[in-house]
Amino acid sequence: HQEEVLEALKGSLNDESLNDVKVFVGKEKKEFHASSFFLAARSPVFKAMFFTSGLREQQTKEVKLPQTNPQIFPSFLEYLLTGELELTA
Repeated sequence: HQEEVLEALKGSLNDESLNDVKVFVGKEKKEFHASSFFLAARSPVFKAMFFTSGLREQQTKEVKLPQTNPQIFPSFLEYLLTGELELTA
């Protein structure tokens, strides 16, 4: 059952219909879709953004990460959701 849940979570990555937050990554502002619930559950920074009254991110459901590399961001999301990280050379 656990493996099925992890595969379903991986399948939900960047699916606009299943996620409520837009994350704009890098200088080119590449758009990703994520779950505020999962981000907040795994990060106190995201928890503050989405569940602390009055912060812009809570209202807009958008996060801007201009200093983040958009090529590695999907791996970061996958790690947050699954606890797994695939390393390549």
